[in-house]
Amino acid sequence: MVRKDLEILSFSLGREDAWQLESLQKELGIASRSKLLRMALDCLSSERKALEGYKGIIGAILTVSHSPLADARVSSLHKGYEHLIKTQIHNTLESGCFELFFIEGEASEVRKMYAAFRGNPKVRNVKIFVL
Repeated sequence: MVRKDLEILSFSLGREDAWQLESLQKELGIASRSKLLRMALDCLSSERKALEGYKGIIGAILTVSHSPLADARVSSLHKGYEHLIKTQIHNTLESGCFELFFIEGEASEVRKMYAAFRGNPKVRNVKIFVL
């Protein structure tokens, strides 16, 4: 039975993404793929909302992971935010590249930097921790 407050969507996933979805569903014991996707959406939404609540100067740690093939693209992406970056650590691992940024600046600028990385298709994962 379909709940009346839910909208039915149809979309495609690549094989790797579909496998990951199935794997997470089983590992976490979640009843359905739909429930898992709703949980993931809630998580992203909560992260965004938490960041929106800050005003003035804030400090944060931004982590970014990406493929080594995307290294030049990611490097050019952070160039527009050098005024925020206090420290940057880059490490290349077998599984890909990992960037760690210690940033400080106006909350609105920190949000823009976060959104720029989050919106880049070459970036695998982005997390931000406001200090």
